[in-house]
Amino acid sequence: MDIFAKAYDYQVPRQAAAAGLYPYFIPLSSGAGPEAVMAGRRVLMFGSNDYLGLTGHPEVKQAASRALEVYGTSCTGSRLVNGTIDLHLELEEAVAGFFRRPAALVFTTGYQAALGTISALAGLGDTVLADRGVHASLLEGARLGHGRVCVSGITTWVSWNGCWRAARPAAARSS
Repeated sequence: MDIFAKAYDYQVPRQAAAAGLYPYFIPLSSGAGPEAVMAGRRVLMFGSNDYLGLTGHPEVKQAASRALEVYGTSCTGSRLVNGTIDLHLELEEAVAGFFRRPAALVFTTGYQAALGTISALAGLGDTVLADRGVHASLLEGARLGHGRVCVSGITTWVSWNGCWRAARPAAARSS
């Protein structure tokens, strides 16, 4: 028996692509700003993470070009092991100063930020109440912290309270 047969037999994505309805992996042939060129057509870009539109800003591009000359195309490792460069530290110092805090930690993706912060905040003995609509990275961060995670379609105080009571240890429920 071919363990991949189920994957090979699944035809919905191919059928959607053939019908022109598959929205994934469409290559851009331009930079992604408020508008982009996809499949030869200029389109409005609603899927970008470039919320401030800085990827095409001339000063950002010049700084990136200078960094490329000095550091190459990669840090070649995670920040923990050997990937922290002086630019990371300068950025974190600037962010800390901006927010008037003694220090700051910058994550490279929202996913990493969620895992790093939520797992540090929600540890053993803690309970995280979450709506089932939150991003998966928030739930994964809570689970990494080894706390209890209660996911519900929370829309009212009654739902929150029920979730909270179910998540609490038995000894605490009797009080």
